[in-house]
Amino acid sequence: GASFFGSVMSGVLAMIAVTGLLAVGMSPLLALGTFRVGALGFSAGGLHKYINAKKVVWSLLPTMIVVSIVGSVVGSFIVISTDERIIEKVLGFAILLFIPLSIWKPALGVVENSVSNARRRLGHVMYFLVSAWSSSIAIGTGLIAAYPLMYFYGLTLLQVKGTNRIPSLIKTI
Repeated sequence: GASFFGSVMSGVLAMIAVTGLLAVGMSPLLALGTFRVGALGFSAGGLHKYINAKKVVWSLLPTMIVVSIVGSVVGSFIVISTDERIIEKVLGFAILLFIPLSIWKPALGVVENSVSNARRRLGHVMYFLVSAWSSSIAIGTGLIAAYPLMYFYGLTLLQVKGTNRIPSLIKTI
């Protein structure tokens, strides 16, 4: 329950923070950049608790870190090279899109599942896309990171929250 709430809240936090920064007159790029710097504390916070609770899947980390960094570089490049009017429209669309996603498949991530190698490889592709999204738009990141990791990697929600903290921290830096 608490981890699901945390996943939802991380996406909602971005939605509220970026919307608020836009409302006070910040440009879309400045609002996104400001949010990303503030997100550093969120990425680092609680990591030791997930490690102590053995909720970090260490075998996934090397691949997740590499995929995350490459996706973040691509996402950052896309957002910096895109017209701010387009970014503003994408932000508005993302805010509306991720509201219904917050209630999609509520039972996913309750029990750890084994997955095939092909499914895991597809998960790496999805994680790349999630990393690009989170580095460019940030809204809904908690949700769009949690579902692919639970589905394609077979992780529980607590494992997702613990394991994803390390690549998130590295790519945010």
